[in-house]
Amino acid sequence: MNARWTRRAARVALILAIVVPAAAIAQPVSVNYRWTAPSEGAEVTHYNVYHIQDDGPAFLEAHAADTTFTLVAERGIRHRIRVSGVSQEGVEGPLSLASDELYIEIQQTSDGIPMAPSLLPNYPNPFNPETNIMYGIPATTDGGHAPVLAIYDVRGVLVCRLPVENAPGWHVTTWNGRDQAGNPRSSGQYILCFVYGGNVSTSKMTMLK
Repeated sequence: MNARWTRRAARVALILAIVVPAAAIAQPVSVNYRWTAPSEGAEVTHYNVYHIQDDGPAFLEAHAADTTFTLVAERGIRHRIRVSGVSQEGVEGPLSLASDELYIEIQQTSDGIPMAPSLLPNYPNPFNPETNIMYGIPATTDGGHAPVLAIYDVRGVLVCRLPVENAPGWHVTTWNGRDQAGNPRSSGQYILCFVYGGNVSTSKMTMLK
């Protein structure tokens, strides 16, 4: 898949290479982006990479030291990225146009039941004060293991566990931004983790107040 970005006077070429793990049809997919450095203006020392999910706002995903970036793309939502160059003085240049939209389907049966344990990104994201979380349970149980849906802070400390359904199909639960004791959490980034047997899926969440 090829696309082109325009960054003011600079022309930026974007190349995507999608690599899907053979035995992980419900897992996120690594997508490699590459662009060319601007040919005009101040010398760029690094790049800011902004990520757009579905119709949400662009948020800063990462800093890239060179003209490459690997996005871990969740299945079942639309992804785009935009890039800006940053000079040695810390001045950020204009954003590129958005990349071509990337969408990777979730593998499921004809009746809508996922073929493997699946976790979709929360919505809305960023959120305040609540966000919805959708997860899928396959028709084949995993040795009697119960699914676990938990939220951690960026240090890896458990914030809370959310109630989950064990019946095959898609389910939605809500996190109210509070820990296990019912105390409200502060703004920041959190990690959503879905575990079912030997399958582990994670997703980033951002709470803004």
